[in-house]
Amino acid sequence: MFKEFRKIFFFLSIVSALLSSCDKEDYINSIPRNCIAIIETPASTFDISIAGIDTTRQVYVFETSDGMLGLCASVKDEYMVDEYLQNMKKAGKAGNFTEYDGIPFCTMSEAWVTGYNNNTLLILGPVIAAERTKTIKRISRLFEQDEEKSIIHSDIWQHLNSSNNNTASHMAMHVSALPEQFSAYFTIGIPKGTSLDDLILEGSIDTEGNDILINGHTSSYNPNVKQQLQKIQQTMYRPISFDWTEAMDSNAIVNIFMNVDGKELLSYLHNNKSLNTLLLGSDAYDKIKQNDGNIVISVRKEQHSDDDKQYKATIQCIQDESSKTKNKDDKQRLVVIVDIETMTDGLGKNLIPLLGNIKRIKYSLTE
Repeated sequence: MFKEFRKIFFFLSIVSALLSSCDKEDYINSIPRNCIAIIETPASTFDISIAGIDTTRQVYVFETSDGMLGLCASVKDEYMVDEYLQNMKKAGKAGNFTEYDGIPFCTMSEAWVTGYNNNTLLILGPVIAAERTKTIKRISRLFEQDEEKSIIHSDIWQHLNSSNNNTASHMAMHVSALPEQFSAYFTIGIPKGTSLDDLILEGSIDTEGNDILINGHTSSYNPNVKQQLQKIQQTMYRPISFDWTEAMDSNAIVNIFMNVDGKELLSYLHNNKSLNTLLLGSDAYDKIKQNDGNIVISVRKEQHSDDDKQYKATIQCIQDESSKTKNKDDKQRLVVIVDIETMTDGLGKNLIPLLGNIKRIKYSLTE
């Protein structure tokens, strides 16, 4: 009888361990289905150093359709997370500790509501003080939702996985999720009449110092638009044949580098409302029309005496230097450098606490 009991106990222990292991996988279920942007990355990529999270599992940074930013991580040791946040409290970086529905909550950097249990850590924000209780209840519901209601059953999750070319970190983002002043520079060459809501920016993502590095392309949920985008990106953009780092305007908020037939590019620029406005009233279109090769578009923010901030775009036409360029990546077809610190007057420094100080985005369209 004792032997039979021991066998049963051993079997139940194994089942319990397996179930516990499965539970650890479902932290992703806490990510909302209505995300318009999602990044999958190791904690080390953005130097996320929250004690107690499981750094062997991916961390997810996301944005919801109502503009809420979030971070989701698997928890390895709930007590270590609690101790870490208590130390943050002593340092004045965390506060408003409370408990709701059995889940401990606090705020980080005042505006970021943080909840955690023995499985999942979830951060949402930024929120004002009056929205904290509402956000706490929202996180509590997210902890309880099943896979069917999570991001795993969304279209953007499929794009995220399709962009995973054996890279540690990758992303998928609705272009409409970008601030308006950003999106124009990532939508050069889209088919006429295409809505930003139909466009997805996908690819690998990494960090280098204060820069976010994105290597990817624009895609779409719409099969017809996706096919047109692939054709444009493969045929209109030719490999850049000069060292673009030497032609970068350090005072510009945006630098765009490409190698194209100017006449072909013009039709797409006319469809890009923001860039078209910047280029009108100058000799930019004449320069582009006459050029068949490397082009640099630089956008500067100018401060006038009346304190109205104006933007000005300039064009450079660069000769082919492929024979002289060293260590050139022949696959780069479009490079966009965005100085988000200058463009947002410093607001881009801390998008989510613990992600570090991000100052620039470097985007490369690659094959």
